[in-house]
Amino acid sequence: MADSYLEIQHEIFVSVAEQLSQQFPLNLSLTTMKEAVTEQDLQDLKKKGLITWDLTLKVGKTTTPVSNPEHMVVCVAYYGDGIDGYYCAGYALGCISKDNSSLEINFIEKRKDASTDLCYQFLPIMIEAFTAYGLYLNQENMSSVDKIVLVGPIDGVKKYYKDQGFKLVSEYYKGEEAMIKSMDK
Repeated sequence: MADSYLEIQHEIFVSVAEQLSQQFPLNLSLTTMKEAVTEQDLQDLKKKGLITWDLTLKVGKTTTPVSNPEHMVVCVAYYGDGIDGYYCAGYALGCISKDNSSLEINFIEKRKDASTDLCYQFLPIMIEAFTAYGLYLNQENMSSVDKIVLVGPIDGVKKYYKDQGFKLVSEYYKGEEAMIKSMDK
């Protein structure tokens, strides 16, 4: 992933987290996989069985399922405080589509033992972070993103995604189902 995109993502995610933290009793932080400690935190969650996917395998240019590995977007969430602890809460992995019209999310995963504060909030947090990134790229004439796409949704979450305003499309990319929502501009 180009370092310039990574830097932009990091700055935008930090800003979004500052705004969203006001809605939660503890601190929310959002970052990219820029730091080795973030990668290690996610590997530790995988080893402990608290997340299903090994994100480090999903972000490799030759092993990623995203449609545009040249412009991946990875957002990692941390939650907590210095008193009760601060922990890696999960991540979302996606990309800007090759035609620059969509923000795609291929994987979104919250750790199994995450705080109840994050219950039904993790998807909106990630959507807010990805949307802010897309809007910035649009503003800088670097893209023309107008929708968020959840690629390959599993059956158990489709109703929740529909409740969040997404519509099911039976064939999106390479025949995969997707949930699509127009982006607020």
